[in-house]
Amino acid sequence: MSEKQTTCPCKHVRWRLSSATAAEFGDLHRLREMKRHRKEALQLAAQQGHTAVTAFLLQQTTDWNDWITPLHRASFAGAVSTMRLLLDTAVEQNRLKALMRAPDITFGDQRNALHKAAAGGRFLAVHCLLEYYGQNTAFLLAKDGQGHTARDIAVAMRLRQIEEAKSVARWNTVAGGTPDWDKCVQLLRRAELQSTANTTSSRSSFRKHHWEPLPPLSGCVDCSNDTCLTQTWEDSFRSILTLQVEESLRTSFQNNVFVMPVKETEDEQPAPLAEPDRASGTMSSSFQNHTTTIGQECSKCHNRTIVVYRRNGLFVCKKCR
Repeated sequence: MSEKQTTCPCKHVRWRLSSATAAEFGDLHRLREMKRHRKEALQLAAQQGHTAVTAFLLQQTTDWNDWITPLHRASFAGAVSTMRLLLDTAVEQNRLKALMRAPDITFGDQRNALHKAAAGGRFLAVHCLLEYYGQNTAFLLAKDGQGHTARDIAVAMRLRQIEEAKSVARWNTVAGGTPDWDKCVQLLRRAELQSTANTTSSRSSFRKHHWEPLPPLSGCVDCSNDTCLTQTWEDSFRSILTLQVEESLRTSFQNNVFVMPVKETEDEQPAPLAEPDRASGTMSSSFQNHTTTIGQECSKCHNRTIVVYRRNGLFVCKKCR
């Protein structure tokens, strides 16, 4: 193996891997050798933020439904670069609205990408999604399987920010920073008010047009002279999003829009959230007011737990399984 292959960002391991594992590790070299790739490969590549691998696998995917779970996972992890690849591809295929509204049926919580980003506290992911479809009120106020909007989720998670930050810390490297549910709440509140003020607008998207174009992502041809153009672009794109978020939260609007005070969201409390529907087997987190704990209620002992197991059509905790 040459020195270039050893140090290339797209080649992290030396041994041969399955398509799913290669995608998870970002091993583009191995994937390019394969004739077939498992559906999970795109999900793992997107969630881990492997831009070049995601671009390659998208070229091999013809069914847009196969992009739904990758977008959900990337949004929760805060992998904004792979999110942009998926969203741009959806725009080209005239599938943007369907992709962004699609609920998560794999986990069972019926959450769309915006719900996922808010749950993970990934404010850059929230901002990225809002740039594509943020003026659409139906998208902003869409409810998950428990009847919660993305802002409901962010408000509830913010009250447990220290604990929840630990539970999603594994994705901090992918997201390029720590979660911040307060910023998620502010961005979503701002978007909702702005959407209400712009009800006469015919546009459903207000995406910024000064985002840098994608680098060549056809393979490792972009890794040359000890510089990976893909990584350089990822860093630049994340910096642009960060600056846009900072500017967005600083800006005050007058007249037909709104004015956001600095402490606008301090006293905001989560809306009472409904009990899980045990008949439907919904697995989303349930929050009751601001004093309850997060998690799913065990169908046997009725204690709440983050991890549940399916037994005889019910969801039970580890102790009762």
